[in-house]
Amino acid sequence: KKRGVKGKRGGMEGWSHYPGVDGGVTSSWSNALQLILLTNDPPQQRIQRVLAFVETTLTSSSMGHGVRDVLDVDYGLDEALALRFKDEANVLYRNKSFREAKNLYTEAICRGRGVTQALCYGNRSATEQALGKHANVIVDCDWALRHPSYPRDKRCKILQRRAASYYALGRIKRALKNMSEAQADIDQQKVSGAKLSEEMCSIEKQLKSSVNVATAALQRKRAKRQRNKQSLQTRALQELPNNENIANASEAVSMHFDNIQVNKYLDSDISENSDSISSKVMSASNRGRYLVAKREIHPGEAVIEEDAYSAVLKREEELDRCHHCFMQVPLMPCPRCAYARFCSDKCLTDAAWYHDHECGHSFFRSMPTLVLVAVRILFRRQTERIQQRLALDPKLETLGLNNNRQWKGQYDSVYSLLPHYLDHSSKDLAANVWHAVVCTQSLHRMFETLGNIDGDNKQQLARRLFHHLCQLPTNVYGMFEVVSSNKTARVSSQSQKRISEVVYPTCSLLNHSCQPNTLLNYSGRKLTIRASARIPVSSEITNCYGPDTTTSTQDRQRTLRNTYFFLCKCVACSQNVLKHHKAAQPRCILSPECEGTLQEVPGQTYLQCWHCNCTVEKTEPSAKSILQQHLLARCLYFDGTDLLEHQRDEPESINSPLALLLHCLAIRRELLAPTDIWLGSTEQQVAVAHCHFGEYQYAAPYMLNAIMIAEHHYGFHSTPVARSYKMLCTIYFNGKMLQEGRDAIAKTTALYKVVAPNKVKLFMKLARMDALMSAALNNTLDPHFEWPNLMN
Repeated sequence: KKRGVKGKRGGMEGWSHYPGVDGGVTSSWSNALQLILLTNDPPQQRIQRVLAFVETTLTSSSMGHGVRDVLDVDYGLDEALALRFKDEANVLYRNKSFREAKNLYTEAICRGRGVTQALCYGNRSATEQALGKHANVIVDCDWALRHPSYPRDKRCKILQRRAASYYALGRIKRALKNMSEAQADIDQQKVSGAKLSEEMCSIEKQLKSSVNVATAALQRKRAKRQRNKQSLQTRALQELPNNENIANASEAVSMHFDNIQVNKYLDSDISENSDSISSKVMSASNRGRYLVAKREIHPGEAVIEEDAYSAVLKREEELDRCHHCFMQVPLMPCPRCAYARFCSDKCLTDAAWYHDHECGHSFFRSMPTLVLVAVRILFRRQTERIQQRLALDPKLETLGLNNNRQWKGQYDSVYSLLPHYLDHSSKDLAANVWHAVVCTQSLHRMFETLGNIDGDNKQQLARRLFHHLCQLPTNVYGMFEVVSSNKTARVSSQSQKRISEVVYPTCSLLNHSCQPNTLLNYSGRKLTIRASARIPVSSEITNCYGPDTTTSTQDRQRTLRNTYFFLCKCVACSQNVLKHHKAAQPRCILSPECEGTLQEVPGQTYLQCWHCNCTVEKTEPSAKSILQQHLLARCLYFDGTDLLEHQRDEPESINSPLALLLHCLAIRRELLAPTDIWLGSTEQQVAVAHCHFGEYQYAAPYMLNAIMIAEHHYGFHSTPVARSYKMLCTIYFNGKMLQEGRDAIAKTTALYKVVAPNKVKLFMKLARMDALMSAALNNTLDPHFEWPNLMN
């Protein structure tokens, strides 16, 4: 998880419907807010003055009336443009540019309606078939066949394509059913004088010849899948029993307070009789609300499972992702506009609570990301119909609890998250005032019903928007996806890509630790937080907000203080833990027993060990030699990885990536500590280089060294270690190291059941690899079987 990332949505240039922040206006506001922040008044008085400033600005400003075309509705439908996209996609398809053709067919589907849209569903299914995505082919064929405008004489072709995809997926009965429907259409065409399709007859004959064997195998597979499904459902039920006091949390979790000022809101019976609250002060630090283990929590056990309260997909991801669940699957447009895209009718229905307001309005499409997240929070509040519930006790509402002292994860819980009014800079506060005022005035012009949303008047709505805009930088979650940087390599490298901004009220209760005991796993809009280590009874459950032990204590405390407005006093910071640097550092040469590394001190002429505080001048021969070797290793590493990424040179070349990385590794083994993270990274890159040239037997030992170092830094139950083990499985499989591969697969499967239990495709892939290796060990493989070469 990385929170606190501010900024406008990508691609805002050229949009005129949402005004950019006026520097001149906000500069004067910033000065006024700075005067409020610098006064010696009590904090509560300064907060009230800031909120009063928001109301005053709202009544004295007319910015919302200057927003161009704020009332105009543009649904984006254009039949001529859809036809142009369709024709261009047809050309790309004939040129075998299938991915580009698929994107243009999607645009045509969203822009057009009627026959054009129906035909593009069918054409997009052909691109998916060419890309080998049979599940997507079936979805597109379904949409084409159920479209009322799809031509009757083309149905048999779509049925044939869907049958072929069902057959490729092993779903023989459905394939036969589609073939019979296609044959019925053909028979109708035959009556009218059309010829039978030889291709269809050939496929039908092939299906009939293998239906008996395949059907029996399919039945066994379905029975096994049903048993596994029941087992998984039982396990999930055991993992996360309902917590009556904390929504979306395990029964093993309780909420505590570490703020002496909160005790005045809590009666003695709350702390004694309620599992959800304890007024016990656990330490001298002020942690506010936090979650504690009521019993021992084991690694892999789910702590929180929560659906997004408010979420916005990043603009650069809108083309090929569902706008509600964020999955990369075939998309269909909103029936009324061309901009919102969904993967199913269910997502379209689930998104109605916010998209019904936004449909067709360019004002929302051009909003900065966090502003739109805040607006959707208010739309969600409207759906909860707060005015129909019992009035909340103000003391409990401050804590995000209802009258039954329960945390329900609803709007009151979101509103109770800290806004840090007095911690933001005056410039950021002025920008938030700008957005709150613009949105309030514009929303009132767009929706008359919103003028009195849940009993709020115009001033109250502006204050709520300002409140959420101040909350979000420190409470929004960034949803990431792992992507491969080079999909054509035998073992590809991976990185993370941010795809959306999401609000999770219950997950936001977790405090930060530089050495957390949980890890995050996303599945669509749902976030599951699992224990990454054993959590003893009464221990706090923590998460990492970004800064961890890859940086020094001073650096991560500075980052957390500037971004999240608190001084971290976790165990790692209290004990000055520094496991590894983001940049490689040579180990200390001043003391043989020292475990520290030498660092350059800004503005100084010496190197200093962070562990023993000894210093050595840079001009000394030993230090000078270390710095030269360190720089050489760094250059070799980046040159080698760059060559490897672009797949240049041969293994025997002196400038090959393997030769460069081996030279770098030799230097770093001499220069760095045995558990240095950069030494592990170099070991892994050498393994990748050997895999690049098909030398899997040589790659395995280096990969094992990299895993050992990763386990030292991250612990066994961690995502980096899981990815390394997955890469090791691929190396063993491609190198036909059968017994070692089966052992690695068993360990990887157990690890991913903890780290990412929803990776169904990965588990299926590992199971197929294990089955092949087992068959090879038992000499039961067909002699003519060609051993596959898998990519990671």
